Amino acid sequence: MLDHVVAVLEELGLQYAIGGSVAAMAYGDPRGTMDADIVVRLRLGDLPAFLSRFPSPEYYVDAATVRRAVLDRTQFNIVHATSAWKADIYLDGDYISTQQLARPRRMETDKGYHANFSPPEELIIKKMEAYAQLGSEKHLSDIVTMLTKSGDQIDTKRVEMLAAEEGLAHVWQAILVRIKRG
Repeated sequence: MLDHVVAVLEELGLQYAIGGSVAAMAYGDPRGTMDADIVVRLRLGDLPAFLSRFPSPEYYVDAATVRRAVLDRTQFNIVHATSAWKADIYLDGDYISTQQLARPRRMETDKGYHANFSPPEELIIKKMEAYAQLGSEKHLSDIVTMLTKSGDQIDTKRVEMLAAEEGLAHVWQAILVRIKRG
């Protein structure tokens, strides 16, 4: 389903960046997931064309929820009914999400098509935010793997600066300690 969502976003000319575990796997190691996080610049005027590309009963997406998310700059879900695969759509609105859209990396997916991915620095910040909110170790593990596998592609000085600006310096320090320990 990710390929369909990407095709719709590109067809409609919407700015987007794949984030979450799908992007973490692109910079790190593969692992199982049944969803994708995608940051999108979506406006009210885009909704009729956007929603028409996800028809019921093949997809579940609640138009009222989408409209509210666009107005509030929050998030909504699109679920593929047959596979239960889910796209978590996050609307841009904060500094990090706008940077994800401003600095995407065009990469090939595991299915062989090209898509916009969150830059690793902002992805790391989003994963650190999720860890700080939820305490899930998978976010720290993803970050460590990304830094281990793709460290030469990641501007760690930028991560350090963004972490300090976002109040996450303590999480960044904990990640550096984990990497040092091996």
